Amino acid sequence: MEEGGGEGSFGRNRRGELKGGGGLERVERALRELMVEVHSIARGKGWWDGDRNDGEVIALIHSELSEALQKLREPDFTWEGVGEELADAIIRILDYAEARGIPLPRILLAKVEENWRRPFRHGKRF
Repeated sequence: MEEGGGEGSFGRNRRGELKGGGGLERVERALRELMVEVHSIARGKGWWDGDRNDGEVIALIHSELSEALQKLREPDFTWEGVGEELADAIIRILDYAEARGIPLPRILLAKVEENWRRPFRHGKRF
């Protein structure tokens, strides 16, 4: 991959310019819908009966990432197994964002846009 961009990025051409067709808007809408769905499931399963401690929720998100690391450490690990733990982390993030009214899809897409403008490796060696 060359400096400053990648190939085949969703909603972008090879130079990092926005493509037409509203692709990013569709992504934002789909993410909002997914946030509502995962939060609805979590509420239905009792995870939001009463208020939740924000630090605890963040720690549980972190625990899913630790579980992904543990999967990688297994001698017979599979990418599917790692992916399941990463999916759990994403589900917890989406659930938390919906519960707290965080406009995560908009923020996420703004961060992607910002990253397109950043220098190679963000100007760092590693």
